[in-house]
Amino acid sequence: MSDGGTNPFLCSFGFPVAYRVMCACNGHRLSCNCFLCVFFLRGMCHARQKLLRVVPCRFFGFASALIIIIFIIFLFSSFTGICGGDSGDFEYSKKPHMTLRTRFESSDDVGVFSRLTNAYCLVTAGGSQNFYSVFEQELANHIPVVYTSIGGSRVIGRLTCGNRHGLVVPSIATDQELQHLRNSLPDSVKVQRVEERLNALGNCVVCNDHVALIHTDLSRETEEILRDTLQVQTFRTSIAENALVGSYAVVNNKGCMVHPKTPAQDMDEIASLLQVPVVAGTINRGNAAIGSGLVVNDWAAFCGLNTTATEITVVERIFQLRRDLGGDEPNLLQQLRDTLVDELA
Repeated sequence: MSDGGTNPFLCSFGFPVAYRVMCACNGHRLSCNCFLCVFFLRGMCHARQKLLRVVPCRFFGFASALIIIIFIIFLFSSFTGICGGDSGDFEYSKKPHMTLRTRFESSDDVGVFSRLTNAYCLVTAGGSQNFYSVFEQELANHIPVVYTSIGGSRVIGRLTCGNRHGLVVPSIATDQELQHLRNSLPDSVKVQRVEERLNALGNCVVCNDHVALIHTDLSRETEEILRDTLQVQTFRTSIAENALVGSYAVVNNKGCMVHPKTPAQDMDEIASLLQVPVVAGTINRGNAAIGSGLVVNDWAAFCGLNTTATEITVVERIFQLRRDLGGDEPNLLQQLRDTLVDELA
């Protein structure tokens, strides 16, 4: 099909190369621009044989080269963030969306030994190195993973509360631990020690980057420190008639999971306070202490090894940890109910 001026290299090599590059990159989380180019290339590759019958090969060869160049430009822009969306959106798109199961020594209470936010992750010092490695392997390229203790204790998840704006620790935290945290966390994260009778702050507070639900008996001084350090609105409430809101609820900026026996009316109230959808559920094969068995941020979750596949599905749906599980809130909640019904059937 070639003539004297035809470039056979472009005709026979251009589209196959473009297709191979596309396939190699298709496993990455590319931007919308790159996906548009990928699907366009795919369609062109399927139509290649028909087009070659009616389009001069010379023109087709140059067109294939042009499309390859456009594809490379879009691919580059997807990874550098120079086109479409701000840098914050680009950074978010690069993060892996995932739910991982792990265990601290013989315990599935992941939330007792870790604290996860959008800006940092705390993992207990001492004990299982494998536990720390799971967090470090998945998160270290995106946020700092800090090895620490609080007052010499390993139950750091139950003693601390925090979000991307700050971290609040109880008075038992030593000066050395406090300095270590301040040196290890991003400069934008404020670390504050608080004098509070109810010093298991992780059991008494559950928060995202905007709102905190707190134990009804926390002191006014502690509440004020939480507002200032975490930059949140605070609401005193209980979950399933239990004041330990941090033990029986987990929340990120997209959803909230609460104790399975939480009344529907209370769930509606919590949803109105947090401005995110709320669902009742369990973790670690039926454990109602969700806060002890699960940590989440806006793009990752870690739970105990005993967590069932159905429980993980509920976690990924309510916290929107998988992009293919998006959708409006009514449909999302109905899907969650259907999942739980299937589990109980």
